Amino acid sequence: MNDRLIEEVVAELKPLLTGRPWGKVFQLSRSAIAVDFRTGDGRYLYISTEPGQPRLHLIARSVRELEKSSNAPTQFALVLRKSLGGATLRSLSKDESERIIRFTFAVPDAVGDDHAATLVAQLTGRTANLFLLDERGRVRDSMRPSRGEGQEVGDVYAPPVARSDGLKALDGTTSAPRNNMTMTRKELAFERASSASLSDALDRHYARLERERAFDTRASAATSRLSREISKLRKLSDNLKRDLAAHGDADAHRRAGDLLLANIGTAERSGGTVRLKDFYTDGAPTVELEIDEQRSLQEEAARRFARYGKAKRAAQEIAERLKAIEADAAALKEKRAQLEAAVAARDEDALAALTDDEGGAAKSK
Repeated sequence: MNDRLIEEVVAELKPLLTGRPWGKVFQLSRSAIAVDFRTGDGRYLYISTEPGQPRLHLIARSVRELEKSSNAPTQFALVLRKSLGGATLRSLSKDESERIIRFTFAVPDAVGDDHAATLVAQLTGRTANLFLLDERGRVRDSMRPSRGEGQEVGDVYAPPVARSDGLKALDGTTSAPRNNMTMTRKELAFERASSASLSDALDRHYARLERERAFDTRASAATSRLSREISKLRKLSDNLKRDLAAHGDADAHRRAGDLLLANIGTAERSGGTVRLKDFYTDGAPTVELEIDEQRSLQEEAARRFARYGKAKRAAQEIAERLKAIEADAAALKEKRAQLEAAVAARDEDALAALTDDEGGAAKSK
């Protein structure tokens, strides 16, 4: 939110919240809260100090929705509950040319006298924060850890020093670099055309961006998961093929065994080399086999027949496994193509169906 947009939001909030009591705080994330100012129209003040999307506006939610979305209160939320219990908002203002909003409260003490407390919403990008100040303007606590003069507990509050890497916002003020959660004038104009208020437009805009972010996150996770599974099958296939090669040619093992037995009486041995007549080839040429010098021809023949049996069984088993792997890989590639199509079309239903299927498959395994 840039300076001008914050100014418009404050102008909208001022008549709606001034004079109203501080109510229940809902901890929606570590950096975001919703506050019940009892507006009577089902709307709550939403404040986010997320560096990528600091913002402040009203949101329309049911209590049930907020409770379902809430986390356990942080220490800061507990401090707000204790410090602002029974408080009434006396004024709401924005610092000149700063993305800083001040909520000044009248807080009754034990004897009924009011004392002041200020809540400062600092919507300044990386330094975004929410501060609770005492009557003297000193920092009592903050939503996010903070460093720098005027930003730490006990300091008299002061806005953060402008960063040197800031960019000029649409209205000419210094702003954080644009990211995918930043609103342009064109986007805002579109949302406001179909919204009852600026807060409604902002809520619709950020809700849409959150859906898009969730879609992209889910799509990325699903794509990565499919790629890992396909890669895993590819590696398994390569390992099986190496195992098959290591077993050797089953027919070659059997042929060697047959030749050894057929040449028991005529074989010529020289060290680890045996010369044999290949009676199964026209002309019965002489062939050589390398065998262990300590092993007899009968023992070598038995070893070759054993290797033949193992190689034949391995070839059958590995062929079946490779066929199954190819089918699984083809199915995964088809699913990846469907996923890519769903992502390209931004089809939330198709993406949900594909990723829900994955979840069910994972559980069944």
